[in-house]
Amino acid sequence: MTITFQDGFETKDFSKWDRVSVSAGAVVEIDLGTPLAGKASAKCTIPGLATGVQNAGVSKNVAGLTLLHARCRVRVDLLSLIAEHERVNPIVFLKAGGVQCSAVIEMINGIPVWTIRSATGTTIHATFGPTIDKTYTVEMKYEVGSPIELWIDGTSVLTQVHTSTDPITAASFGIAIATNVQNPARVTIDECALGDAYIGPPSVISGCWIATAAYGTPFAWQLNVLRHFRDSFMSLTEIGRKAIRTYYKTSPPIANAIRRHDSLRLLVRTFLKPIVAFLRKREN
Repeated sequence: MTITFQDGFETKDFSKWDRVSVSAGAVVEIDLGTPLAGKASAKCTIPGLATGVQNAGVSKNVAGLTLLHARCRVRVDLLSLIAEHERVNPIVFLKAGGVQCSAVIEMINGIPVWTIRSATGTTIHATFGPTIDKTYTVEMKYEVGSPIELWIDGTSVLTQVHTSTDPITAASFGIAIATNVQNPARVTIDECALGDAYIGPPSVISGCWIATAAYGTPFAWQLNVLRHFRDSFMSLTEIGRKAIRTYYKTSPPIANAIRRHDSLRLLVRTFLKPIVAFLRKREN
């Protein structure tokens, strides 16, 4: 699996993206107050309309891909769907001339549920949807000749057969599209990634296993510093990406050994302390 693009908004801007798309009255802004991970997330807000399409999201162009995975963390901060088939799309794949497929939250029988919609497939609905203020990892796959698939928190929840042969030209995140949403809505996104195979939740690809074992929690601030260095510097070069892949292959058994021995945990924390301090100073 190769990650071809990723952004956790730790630069506190949208410089890695090709477009920030907002309809009338909509806003896409950096959220430093309640980020989903690290120091920053992106908050996407629409005002609501009686009918029509709204959007508040970010987009990344891709080079005509016939296979693409997109993953992001999503927190629904505000959503009050009223009418049947009102919907917001946290992830959208675009093709030349329109939308190829979308991961959707749609009002079905009075309940907002996860949905796959596409240009050539029958719309498929799950029996459940998101809870307000809870964070989910949402991932969608498109592949010519293979079903579109939707994962929520690492579990495959929907697949949709389609007949399209069109390549993907861009991926959009946030409230990429909202259709006939009458009330204001707000979605926060973070840890967006594109790849050529299943990516999985951030805890899987971003686990920093050795540091997590040393600090005893995946939520230690020191891990955010290390992840920022990995995502903002190491992942930008082929040598860095090879080092990251090697780490993911070799570190789990080392982390297991560290986790079992307090003396090893202390040793690793002592070793990491000046490194984290140096990297944190560079961030600031």
